[in-house]
Amino acid sequence: PPDQALRICVVVPARNEEGLVGACLRALAEQEGVSYEEYEILLVLDGCTDGTEARARDLAASYPALRLYLLDGPGKGSGHARLVGMEIACDRLLAVGRLHTLISSTDADTVVAPDWISAQLAAQNLGRGRSAAA
Repeated sequence: PPDQALRICVVVPARNEEGLVGACLRALAEQEGVSYEEYEILLVLDGCTDGTEARARDLAASYPALRLYLLDGPGKGSGHARLVGMEIACDRLLAVGRLHTLISSTDADTVVAPDWISAQLAAQNLGRGRSAAA
């Protein structure tokens, strides 16, 4: 079950990204300004025929507190895989009663900034403050 502190799910579709997924997941594992309890990563393996899954499992072993979940994608491309991940992310956030949280996405061949998640959470909080004041 999701942690009660969960504030954001990150969906990462991947197809045959063995050479790049490690850097992507490492960048997500080393986020600044956010605890592992506040986010989780949903890696959607979309018909991988290489070692993408093994790389992801190896990296996860290096970060035991990281909440990394491997999902099977439909094998129809990144858009369909992203949708699978986003639907599961929505279900997980709703399961902990989080109506005002985020679902974010990046690609398995991307390395996000060290404050990527915390910046999104901060922007969300600013946006809610404006809505409440209006």
